[in-house]
Amino acid sequence: DLDIHPVKRIEEVLTLALQNEPSGMQVVTAK
Repeated sequence: DLDIHPVKRIEEVLTLALQNEPSGMQVVTAK
């Protein structure tokens, strides 16, 4: 999957991070 859709995979990881750590990601985005 990484070789075929690297960007999509990254988006999936970021989405999981947002779901797992919403407040934490918001702080990082604010900075």
